[in-house]
Amino acid sequence: MDDRYKIEKSLGAGGMGEVFLAYDKKAKRHIALKRIRKDLATKDIVKKRFLREAKIASLLSHPSIIPIYDINLKDSYYYTMPYVEGDTLKEIIKKTKL
Repeated sequence: MDDRYKIEKSLGAGGMGEVFLAYDKKAKRHIALKRIRKDLATKDIVKKRFLREAKIASLLSHPSIIPIYDINLKDSYYYTMPYVEGDTLKEIIKKTKL
């Protein structure tokens, strides 16, 4: 992991990745950092899917889609994006009982 980012806490995990609240020392701001789960980091198919996800997300530009700041594919696969405070979509749905 690049010394530029300081991991503060885990925000959640999914099928192939985990998202962390991190501090970007260079930009002096909190960001969300998504990286491949450690137990999957050596699997080439997971690396390819993760890279594809990051590349597609970085090409999108829409007010409702979080932009990608940085993609790292060197020693550990991760990408960074703005950190948005608030409830997750899952939490909002649970609270509103749709």
